[in-house]
Amino acid sequence: MSPLPHLRRSAFALALLAFVLHTADRFWWQPRFERLNLAVDLLLGQALPLAVIVGLTWWVFGRVVRPYRTAPAAFDVEAGTFTAPSAPAVVGSQAILWGLLAAYAVPARSAPGGGSRVLYPDGSDNIAGVVFTLLLLAGAAMWLWRGPRVTLTPHGLRIRTLRTRSIPWTELLTGGPAVPVPKQSQLWLNLSRPGGAERWVALTLSPLYVDGAFLARAIRHYAEHPEDRAAIGTDAEHSRLTEALTVPAA
Repeated sequence: MSPLPHLRRSAFALALLAFVLHTADRFWWQPRFERLNLAVDLLLGQALPLAVIVGLTWWVFGRVVRPYRTAPAAFDVEAGTFTAPSAPAVVGSQAILWGLLAAYAVPARSAPGGGSRVLYPDGSDNIAGVVFTLLLLAGAAMWLWRGPRVTLTPHGLRIRTLRTRSIPWTELLTGGPAVPVPKQSQLWLNLSRPGGAERWVALTLSPLYVDGAFLARAIRHYAEHPEDRAAIGTDAEHSRLTEALTVPAA
């Protein structure tokens, strides 16, 4: 089972922490250095707190996600499908970055006398800033809950990134995709088109929590063995598939 269901809550909590810390930094810490010379302002007022916030939140999440960095040679079996879910280390780190960016959307102006910031006196500016802030935080949540994934169904592949693309098994040419070499970032799917033409579709591996070689072999297996497709989504078929694809060749 994917670790994402419980890790995504940790990632979103850290995204909120990054947002709160960076908001406090913008309203309380940074203004204290604005009237000093430029070098001090850039170093102590901006670079240092940003480095501390990013380093702290990513270090904590790195500790949480460390046991799950190695992608498994297996799928999640859910609702009659085999799913390669989002890689928790990747989508979690990106969600934390979204939380950090959301702090920049909070509307602020220098307070009278300096040393801190306050909200704009114009209520409409505040409303626009709050809406944009909430949109960024919602984007972080959506990325965690609706991030990239590849789903194998009895009918074909569903590849979800910012949009979802469906590829029927009948469009996949046999003999591929090739098993990726170490550090290869993409699988290349060779598809047939009407009239005998071919086209290639790139499948990015890094956001997926599945071993790239296992995924390539599984896609190739179902492209070449239509008789096995109807069983996709069952525990028995998943056990058979994982055993067949992980046994070393004689």
